[in-house]
Amino acid sequence: MAQGRKAAWMRDVGRLDDGFLSMTKLYATEAASECADLAIQVHGGYGFLNECAPSRFWRDGRVLRIGDGTSEVQIGIIARALGL
Repeated sequence: MAQGRKAAWMRDVGRLDDGFLSMTKLYATEAASECADLAIQVHGGYGFLNECAPSRFWRDGRVLRIGDGTSEVQIGIIARALGL
């Protein structure tokens, strides 16, 4: 996840780029949600129970996709940063 480390470095040195940060957030949250969905499919019905870790991962992934701007908002920020 070199992109995440670069985003953290950019913040540390004060060179925030909204487009790059939005790309990083979009990629990370979509990847986390996809992995959680796959884990639930592997576990079957047990994956939906609260005591099963994939259920918690799925809920956390869903919250991350909503907090600080939905995935659609992030796509709009990326498009604006690219001049589209």
